[in-house]
Amino acid sequence: MERIRPYPGSIQIRVLKEMTRRARFQRNQPTAAEAMLWEYLRKGRLMGYKFRGQHVVRKYILDFFCPAVSLGIELDEEVHAEQKEHDMFRSDGLHEPGIQIFRFSNEGVLKNVEVVAGEISHTLNNIRRGT
Repeated sequence: MERIRPYPGSIQIRVLKEMTRRARFQRNQPTAAEAMLWEYLRKGRLMGYKFRGQHVVRKYILDFFCPAVSLGIELDEEVHAEQKEHDMFRSDGLHEPGIQIFRFSNEGVLKNVEVVAGEISHTLNNIRRGT
């Protein structure tokens, strides 16, 4: 049976180029919470793991991504129920390629970035130990 691709190749390339353009823009215009957490994640500062900011995976842009352990970090604004449903759909779509997603609120990062960085460190330790 012939495998049917969801989009013709040229459309997929255009979508990928557009997502990359958006990610580049977002990388240059971070929210206050993203900028604050990035200081903990950049250049392997968190346990030697390197993270990428505004990383494109399929049709999604992750706020932060660690390719070594397939860990995605998403920072969420205060949202209504419809947005939460959309976020869950996104998380499900990212689990398929084996990416583990952790969500934190922007407010939580702004109030106590050290706690958020500690939770990410704890997760990285668990992944390292295989638990």
